[in-house]
Amino acid sequence: MTATARHADGRHWILLVAGLLAGLCALSESRGGSRTRWRRRALECRGRSMNRPVWLLDVDGVLNATRPGWSAAPRNGTAYGAGHPYRLRWAPALITHIRALHNAESVTLRWCSTWCADADQVERLFVLPRLERAWTEPISHSAAPVAKLAAAHAVLDQGHRLIWTDDDANPTSGPVYDELVATGRALLIAPLASRGLQPEHLDTIKAFISDTNVRDTGRVRADALETARRLLGDTE
Repeated sequence: MTATARHADGRHWILLVAGLLAGLCALSESRGGSRTRWRRRALECRGRSMNRPVWLLDVDGVLNATRPGWSAAPRNGTAYGAGHPYRLRWAPALITHIRALHNAESVTLRWCSTWCADADQVERLFVLPRLERAWTEPISHSAAPVAKLAAAHAVLDQGHRLIWTDDDANPTSGPVYDELVATGRALLIAPLASRGLQPEHLDTIKAFISDTNVRDTGRVRADALETARRLLGDTE
């Protein structure tokens, strides 16, 4: 092989190796970019989850009511609590609205009721998916108000916005009410027990859900998301 041929052959191999290295670098950058995008999406999903209000939902006097209205005939059904049958009466349109909010992931629904231990019975009647429970053990009616208030404080302490619908445990005035609503992150609704939640209540709830101007506080904050983005090198 002549010197010229050897030189051309060596140059060929150099170009080939350089091309392989460039391809490996591009692949590495692509994978790194994918990891960065994945982490960014995860952080954004976490931020949206934290901004999603938690709705503490009572049953009796809120969903179950003697005259639920909603301009349509109510439905009736039997649920079993601690093995005993109870007749429930509700407005189908109300349940439809609640189900739609859940399916849209607009709000986290959490049972906060003496029905918590038997919430599967209520979900069966209302054709709702399995929802979160504020507690899982049976609780007496006398102990329920304290447990419900503790559940409300827990939601706020965890940095979420709070929707609390309860016909009797929900404070409507006084120092406890003032404390819960002080930051604008809580919506408390106490419907008439005989009527339960009405269309105007759902309008208020939807407006509260849509209001994203109120920042969450607690362990995870919006500025923590922004800091994480900067650490990932995302300057977009």
